[in-house]
Amino acid sequence: MDKTYLMNMTTAKKFILYGMILFLTILRLNGQDVTPQEIQRQIQGQILAAKPGDTVQIPAGNLRLVRSIYIENQSRITLMGQGKDQTILSFAHQEEGMEALRVFNSRDIRLEGFSIEDPNGDAIIVQNVQGIMLKDIRAGWTKNLTNPEHSHGVFIDKSNRILIDSCEAYAAINAGVYIRQSRDLIIQGSFFHQNSVGISIINSSNSEIHHNISKYNAIGMAIYNLPGLLVYGEGSKIYKNEISENNIRLLSPSTYFNHSFPAGTGIAVMSFEKVAIFKNEIVNNKTLGVHISDFSFLKSPISLPEKILENKIIYKSVAAYQAEQDTSFNPFFHEINIFDNTFYREEQKPFTNHFLSRLLSDYYKKNPPSIVLTQNLANQTKQDVSSLCLVDNRNMSFVEINHKEALDNPPTDITKYNCKLPPLDPVSLYKN
Repeated sequence: MDKTYLMNMTTAKKFILYGMILFLTILRLNGQDVTPQEIQRQIQGQILAAKPGDTVQIPAGNLRLVRSIYIENQSRITLMGQGKDQTILSFAHQEEGMEALRVFNSRDIRLEGFSIEDPNGDAIIVQNVQGIMLKDIRAGWTKNLTNPEHSHGVFIDKSNRILIDSCEAYAAINAGVYIRQSRDLIIQGSFFHQNSVGISIINSSNSEIHHNISKYNAIGMAIYNLPGLLVYGEGSKIYKNEISENNIRLLSPSTYFNHSFPAGTGIAVMSFEKVAIFKNEIVNNKTLGVHISDFSFLKSPISLPEKILENKIIYKSVAAYQAEQDTSFNPFFHEINIFDNTFYREEQKPFTNHFLSRLLSDYYKKNPPSIVLTQNLANQTKQDVSSLCLVDNRNMSFVEINHKEALDNPPTDITKYNCKLPPLDPVSLYKN
């Protein structure tokens, strides 16, 4: 077994639970209808009866469910379907609960080989879990794409040792995958599309995001720290991804924090430390390719031209208030390393429903820079700790916008960013 597999299942005795498959097979052979209530009872009953090392098998088919499934206070169990195209859990007529599947207060849980469609709220919620693997999972919505409750495909909070492999998340009002206050996580070989944000990493440390496709979202990926939370994140490697055509409008209500970033953005990094972005294809994101920013710039656009002062996203938000109250919060970025990426963008006008994208549209028309740095240099002593390196990127253009420079002549020289930063350590999920 590959050592990157986060759960050491090779030493665990595994019992395969075929009870549900046998039950449904007998009913079908006898010509009896299988009600959603019976399916629900069988799945939840098998989970509750599972012992460490057990695998709960879910059969193929479009299985209708009417209430949330939960895994609570359990260790080393697997919930396994027959493949995300074969086992489909439909929550289109969900009667109880918001999320489809909740995993909490557990350890070394594996979810594999099934799809979740059309729950009332989030598709999968993971909280306080030490060791979680999602493999060959698809989560999303096939209808009613404006429902604000359809917030996340996968929501993970306060968890460690996270592996998301060969998955798909789509049509989430907020993010396809949203990981908060967690550490040691890998997202690989997955597809995120038609979400407000493909992948959001918030206040989380030690992440690797590689060999994914994030396409047709409003924002491909967002990595940032917010004030007012228990922990602050650092360390993220983003490499060998396709981040392209992220040009839909943000689906979420205007009060959601992802409206802080312009739609049409490939990668957004804000108030984060130690980020390496390399060997990615960042293509045809209509507003900008990579956006690096400190929190201060976004929340205080007081020096921007009067015509774009109607922005109400950050500086009147709860997050801005929390930043003022949270004395431990560092609003600046530090050690951002962007190298060996390929940028390409067809001539097209940026979105104009965000103050930054309007600014870019005004100055650059249909050809805004591929990398945009925004920072507030009003407090130079604090901003001195930030660093950015830009080396060996193909077809790259750059602009720096800050509150001390005249906006009609922003700096575009990258000479001072011609530097190297030490490589980040690989993320290890395997624990003895």
